[in-house]
Amino acid sequence: MLATAAEVVARTGLTVGLDHLPFEGLIRQAGVARSAVYRKSPNKEAFLGDPLLELARGQAPLGATGGEAAGALVRRILLARLDTLTTPDGRRAAAAELVRESALQDFRHLLGSPVWQTYLALTATAAGLPDGDLRGQVVAALAGSERTFTARIARSHRGMADLLGLRPAGVSFETIAHLGNALVRGLITKAPTTPELAEQRTAATIAGAAGDWSLPALGLVAITQTYLEPGPDRWTRADLDRLRARLESDADPFDP
Repeated sequence: MLATAAEVVARTGLTVGLDHLPFEGLIRQAGVARSAVYRKSPNKEAFLGDPLLELARGQAPLGATGGEAAGALVRRILLARLDTLTTPDGRRAAAAELVRESALQDFRHLLGSPVWQTYLALTATAAGLPDGDLRGQVVAALAGSERTFTARIARSHRGMADLLGLRPAGVSFETIAHLGNALVRGLITKAPTTPELAEQRTAATIAGAAGDWSLPALGLVAITQTYLEPGPDRWTRADLDRLRARLESDADPFDP
């Protein structure tokens, strides 16, 4: 029986679903008439497509990160390094430090987020759905969430690049966002079986930024340092004064 089950899973894949939801229990908890429910959904299987689609539409992984807010972190790091930003190496080091400090707090937040856990389960569920209208609708809803999430990550990279006079090296900000998203998501899926990933550190100096690096930070800094490069413009004291004013204002530092 075990060997046969393994063969079936090897052919069809292991699916994730909502079969654990108690149909009759949901009717009682919702306080609706059973007859009204059964007119729309004659059985549990017919009903489960609706909450699956509702979850796919509403569980976008867009929550704010935990810990220090992004704007406050950017201000703290860049104001402390302001006098080093006249050189390309100084700006690359500042970018690396931003990644070093923000990557771990973002990773920990996502790792402990029920919204993210549900979202990852939904993507696994969608892969196992049979072809048909429901699968198409769920996949389309998740794809929309992915586009929105990627656009937010790309905006963050674009904002950092704008602040530090960096530019993409042969790729788009969206490509950089996709690579970073895939890396962090891969580490999150590994975390349940290797929880020590969140605490693992490597002491290193990368692009002039020294400190203890988490695995997410090591991966993300490799991506950003590869695909973001200093622009050709030389920075002057006037440039630093404009950046200081921007950082010390109440506006979002990522807004030009």
